[in-house]
Amino acid sequence: MHINNYDNVADIYDIYNQADYDIGFFVDRCKGFKGKAVELMAGTGRLSLPLLRSGMDLDCVDISKGLLEQLQGKLDKAGLAADIIQADIRYMNLKSKYELVVVGFNSLWHQRKTRTQ
Repeated sequence: MHINNYDNVADIYDIYNQADYDIGFFVDRCKGFKGKAVELMAGTGRLSLPLLRSGMDLDCVDISKGLLEQLQGKLDKAGLAADIIQADIRYMNLKSKYELVVVGFNSLWHQRKTRTQ
């Protein structure tokens, strides 16, 4: 099975992925949430950073080590903290329990290549 290898483009990924029109929705919907949350396919933190700035206790999961390294750099620069977990969400076995799972609007957008494509 083909997995998109974002490690190869991690340093320029944010140039490609600049959408922000769902951030207000997620921040508003999560306002006042006090439990433990996880964002799946967190990437470089397009959604994670605003949620963390709003006060959420958030873990960030992504398959790409390179994207998560970019996220960690942004967290360090912003003085924010989150547990960063490198995992394939199809097979993950997370150690924590979560009361909220967040998946950004475009996280499931990319399809794997098949023989018919």
